[in-house]
Amino acid sequence: MTRDADSQGLVPSAQRPAASCSPGAPVSAQQIAAASQDCIIVLDAEGRIVQVEGAARDMLRVPAGQEPAGSSWFDLWSADEGHAAQAALDQALAGEVGRFRAFVRRWDGSFAWWDVQTSPLGADPSPPGQVLAVAREITGQHDAELRTQALAADLALRVRQHQGALAELNEKEQEHRALLDNLNDCVISIDQAGTIRSANPAVSRMLGYRIDEVVGRNVSMLMTAEDRMRYRGFLRLQASRAGTSPAFDAHSVRAIHRSGKTVPLELSISQYSAHGERFFIGTLRDLSERERLIQDLTRARVEAEQANHAKSAFLAAMSHEIRTPMNGVIGMIEVLAHSALNDAQTDAVQTIRESAFSLLGLIDEILDFSKIEAGHMQLECEPVNLRDLAEQVCDNLLPVARHRGTQLSLYVDPSLPAWIYTDPVRLRQVLVNLMGNSIKFSPSGSDKQGRVEVRMHALSDSYSISVSDNGIGMSDEVIAGLFSPFKQGEASTTRRFGGTGLGLAICKRLVDLMGGSIKVSSRLSIGSTFAVFLPMARVDAVEEDAKALRLDGITCVLADGDVDELIDIGDYLRAAGADVIGPVDDLDAFLSESPSQRVAIEGIANRAEQGRLLENARARSGTQARVIITRGNRRAPRLEAEGIVSLDGNILRRDALIRAVAAATGHFTITKPAWIPAAPSRTKPAPPPSVAAARAAGQLVLVAEDDAINQKVILRQLEILGYAAEVAGNGEEALALWRKGGFGMLITDLHMPLMDGYTLARSIREEESGDGRMPIIALTANALRGEAATAFAAGMDDYLTKPLRLKQLEAALEKHLADSAAIDTAPVAPAPPARSGNDPIIDLSVLRNLIGDDEAAVQDLLSEYGKMAPASIADMLATARARDYARASAEAHRLKSSSRAMGAALIADLCADIEDACRREDGGGLDSCASRLADALARLHDELPALPATRRMDPGSER
Repeated sequence: MTRDADSQGLVPSAQRPAASCSPGAPVSAQQIAAASQDCIIVLDAEGRIVQVEGAARDMLRVPAGQEPAGSSWFDLWSADEGHAAQAALDQALAGEVGRFRAFVRRWDGSFAWWDVQTSPLGADPSPPGQVLAVAREITGQHDAELRTQALAADLALRVRQHQGALAELNEKEQEHRALLDNLNDCVISIDQAGTIRSANPAVSRMLGYRIDEVVGRNVSMLMTAEDRMRYRGFLRLQASRAGTSPAFDAHSVRAIHRSGKTVPLELSISQYSAHGERFFIGTLRDLSERERLIQDLTRARVEAEQANHAKSAFLAAMSHEIRTPMNGVIGMIEVLAHSALNDAQTDAVQTIRESAFSLLGLIDEILDFSKIEAGHMQLECEPVNLRDLAEQVCDNLLPVARHRGTQLSLYVDPSLPAWIYTDPVRLRQVLVNLMGNSIKFSPSGSDKQGRVEVRMHALSDSYSISVSDNGIGMSDEVIAGLFSPFKQGEASTTRRFGGTGLGLAICKRLVDLMGGSIKVSSRLSIGSTFAVFLPMARVDAVEEDAKALRLDGITCVLADGDVDELIDIGDYLRAAGADVIGPVDDLDAFLSESPSQRVAIEGIANRAEQGRLLENARARSGTQARVIITRGNRRAPRLEAEGIVSLDGNILRRDALIRAVAAATGHFTITKPAWIPAAPSRTKPAPPPSVAAARAAGQLVLVAEDDAINQKVILRQLEILGYAAEVAGNGEEALALWRKGGFGMLITDLHMPLMDGYTLARSIREEESGDGRMPIIALTANALRGEAATAFAAGMDDYLTKPLRLKQLEAALEKHLADSAAIDTAPVAPAPPARSGNDPIIDLSVLRNLIGDDEAAVQDLLSEYGKMAPASIADMLATARARDYARASAEAHRLKSSSRAMGAALIADLCADIEDACRREDGGGLDSCASRLADALARLHDELPALPATRRMDPGSER
């Protein structure tokens, strides 16, 4: 602020006469004020500075030549402090003393803290309304006060923090104490001498002592003698060491309870230092419950292992005990089937046989599921030809599909590797289950043709197998529980289609074991598709078949038939090197416009067209190579005429297709033309030679079997196959017989009393001389995995399981034993029934023996038969020409039964022959039978009206 003395009209104090001050003279107030170290300021009622005294100029830092008089009192303060200055001024004007502290702004711009007191100046010579303000600088004091306040605040904060820390420490201590008091583990602290300093309440619960009973005593009071010596050495060792690292990890000890019993404990020891001393903390955990649980678990594990062993033994025993009588049932059924039976008996035997194998299949499913559930199912890993396996499974299921009138088709992606590593038995089991299900649930009526399609495709590092059908389908609810054991879609499904409900559950478990997955999609009344995805492990360095046919340079034109099937056929042909065109709509037009040599591949979707198409193709033989895919189940291509080859499309094999194309183009020879009929085989197998003759020829079979029924079965089977045999009831008897010599083969059961089959085989191998090795075939009812490997390791050459089928036995004999035809026996042909051309077409005596002499009833039946038989024969002839074996066989079976009852023996016999030809898919034999049946139909048409029963009836009467 500016203080201009002249402009204010103030007289500088330097120009005013100084007050005299002589010794002894009284001192005036002005003199006292001038000598004061305080800042003395006289203010008027408006707060203007009237006069300054004492140290005012110095304290205000007023420059020389300037006077503060006339300046405003309020210019010294800030706005906030100006209020305090105004209040103090007002108090003084009111006759009171005012006081305040404020931050003053001095003339040179600096600041300082002042303690200001105001009071009224009412006495002379001061003018009325003036105020005396006395200020003292307290900057140092104020700063000290601030520091003191800060120190006090910091101290208060520290006190609060300390109090908080103490409270927290106390809380933690209480928490730790509560924790220790409530620990299940016993915690004991000891010094270096082993004296217990503290313990938590768990010592009472664990060892039976009160805390005061153990504190102050040596810890050895709690130890067994063995542990006491151990821990004395431990304490001495620790006393010589430095550091506070843990001394011992947890380990087991035994402590002495107050009652004297020992308690198993787990002890952990750590150490700490305090007040220059070392202490140890021992934590004890009661192991009584753990030991009890371990003992229980050990006992449970032993019991479980014993149960598993018992279950394994039970499964083996069940397999053996079930298959043993089943071998008797099935074996004798096959023996019975080779005896002289009439048609009704043949049907009964076939029904028994099918039922027996159905029962065996159900038993196998239950045993397999039990093994899977028990974790006993072990997978093998061996090279497998996927295509061969799939084709074999389809071939095996073909009779089932044919019986239901279901068409099977198979497609194997040519890009699939020929060989992979997998378990062939379990993969075949999955495929059989899925295909069997699809066949079972596919349509079997005449209104809808059942279809089951199997497809195998290569993926990046896996492959897929899908099985689709056009059957009843499933709802989402049924699919959700589809892979649960013992469950089918609905109760009505089980009643209608049968089964255990285990097949799909087994499939799911097997696929899981093989590291794959299985999925299902389905629509009600449309059909279902099961898709299996399995990892693909390729077999490296597989030699290609040098004899495999190639179609390089051959162009194939696809036409007619199902488009999807033709596309699959095209894939097969391209994989063999052929060029493929089509499918084309008009094959003849296309070929007429194409002069180059090409092979026409014609698919036939309609069975009724097969005969006509084959006849047309034969008529054009020599002009155009053709392969005609017909409906049927025969596996081999058939040469219909020059350059014309037919091939059945059901389960079409890739190799058969390639051979058919090669044969049509002259690159492959079919040895037997299709139009030469094959005479049905009616020759019985050769009767068995005598034991002496077989022994002399080295073909006598030694059978070691302890079960009497199975002895009968195997002897009868060998007899049917033309072999002589001797039987032994156990291994010891068999070994004694073998030592006498003259046997060409041994067939032995594996599990027999006195000496089992394994010991028998090993004994024979040890005693055999260098002259030769006798074939030994294992025959057992144990179908469990690992049995075959054990048999081979014992020196056996082959392995057969019960129930033993005649074909399996025949194959094993042909493989391991010399041809029995070398023995002097001759086949005996059965005498065919004597039937001359003069025999009547219908023998009325048969009908009358059936229903009596009621001529009206006889006439009714003859009339009905006269209407039914021609229609049935016409249908049969049509299906025979179309090579629809399933329907031709079914129609022949129906007509055979009714003809037999009517006394039409010739027609019944021809129907039986047709059934037999259909079973063998013998097209030539079927054509021959059909021709004779057509002649019989003509005779029926001519002779039926002339029968005595029909002549006596009035043709015009109503029935």
